[in-house]
Amino acid sequence: MVAEDPYSTEWTILQENIAATQLNIQILPEHPYRFYKVVAVR
Repeated sequence: MVAEDPYSTEWTILQENIAATQLNIQILPEHPYRFYKVVAVR
């Protein structure tokens, strides 16, 4: 998940059901600072 503020109550899901051990994230000039949250669900 990603948000513009680390204390945000609204996070955007980047990708679900990831089977790989890594995820490539493109850093865009219009969003130089973003905060990421990783959630593991079994």
